[in-house]
Amino acid sequence: MFLLLNDKTQYPFSIQISPNERSQYDAIVQLLKHFGWNWIGILISDNDSGEVFLRALRPRLLESNICTALTQTIPTVTSRTSNDTFTNILGRMFSTLWLHQINVFLVHGDGQSMEGLRIILENYEFVKMCPMERVWIITAQWDFTTIFPWNQFTRMSLNGSLSFSFHTTVVPGYQDFLESINPYQSKIYFIQQFWYIVFDCSLPIYNLFMPNKGNCSGKEKLERLPDSVFEMGLSGQSYNVYNAVYGVAHALHSMYSSRAKQRSMERRHGQDLLKVQPWQV
Repeated sequence: MFLLLNDKTQYPFSIQISPNERSQYDAIVQLLKHFGWNWIGILISDNDSGEVFLRALRPRLLESNICTALTQTIPTVTSRTSNDTFTNILGRMFSTLWLHQINVFLVHGDGQSMEGLRIILENYEFVKMCPMERVWIITAQWDFTTIFPWNQFTRMSLNGSLSFSFHTTVVPGYQDFLESINPYQSKIYFIQQFWYIVFDCSLPIYNLFMPNKGNCSGKEKLERLPDSVFEMGLSGQSYNVYNAVYGVAHALHSMYSSRAKQRSMERRHGQDLLKVQPWQV
């Protein structure tokens, strides 16, 4: 994606707010060389992002004498995927991964595109009691914190995985905001739904009931939840979004705050500043 956005002819006003993936490519190679893993499998999302990742990484692997024993795309799974198609595609994929007897897999893709892999590992671990215990190296694009806590997540298959993450930092006021959340005072339905599930209690005024459980007090603390359920810190991907929103808001604020500058520009150019152009931001 970054390579596409570098084309200023097609995207003249694009600004990159997340780290360049080149540093991640170098980090992957260094990690593999450090542990002597020179025979690996690569799983990528079935889209342009996966293809770009593979094209950029392969030359680096070859230069370091790291062989790719298997390259496999992860089939996209949606609510429209039929059960038969779902079973056949994912079943064949698991057989392929299992038969190759590869110990180290590099996985690239976001949460949505990796849903197929998650379902495969979950099904074979919990239903067929056949966990696929391998070394999984996961790029920063797949953020585990986006997996809903009511989903079973593979405890054995992905135990001890190595995952890259985007840079993040402490955002002023964010911790205070999280500590102030109360399901009875919030008008956001998602918060209420999330609250009754993770704290295993009922919110009857919102018609959210947990069988044989008492009502939520509203005094439950998010910081007491395990990190696998909820992280109090801002994730790398969320931090990238924060930077993007902050950057646009700051630019718009600067544009509209100076009335004298607005009047001067209107007199000189006769333009309506309410019609903001990309280059102006």
